[in-house]
Amino acid sequence: MGGDRNQRRKKSLPPFLRVPHKLFDCAAWADLSSSAVRVYLCFRRAENGHNADSLKVSYAYFQRHGCGSSATISRSLKELVAAELIEIVTPGGLFNRCTVYRLSKTWEARVTTSFSKAGRFKSESGGPINAAPPLQNVKQLVPLAAGVNFKN
Repeated sequence: MGGDRNQRRKKSLPPFLRVPHKLFDCAAWADLSSSAVRVYLCFRRAENGHNADSLKVSYAYFQRHGCGSSATISRSLKELVAAELIEIVTPGGLFNRCTVYRLSKTWEARVTTSFSKAGRFKSESGGPINAAPPLQNVKQLVPLAAGVNFKN
């Protein structure tokens, strides 16, 4: 009986996109613009398991999924190639041929940051990245926020 219920549950699950935790925690992912993240997710959506090394995705497909104008898509593609999240297999453009992309795995070798329990990025040395210097006392913070001068 239990096996039948599990089989029905597996069949009823809708398709979903999976972003690996290592990629989500990677500094390269955190540095991406929101449009580049959306374009990357469209690449993941176009991948079906058999075409991972030859993804052919048109600008119309990106625009249909809300990735913006063709200039925004071009900028996002350049950003993803620079971040080594996608690779160009065959450049296109000549004779109306589309560019063939592949999802890259080279970013895995560059994972250098991890999350601390507080939710901040930590560098390899253990300290937070881009951390503000600690305040000496509350009197430093209040005048900045309220414009109040304290007497010492």
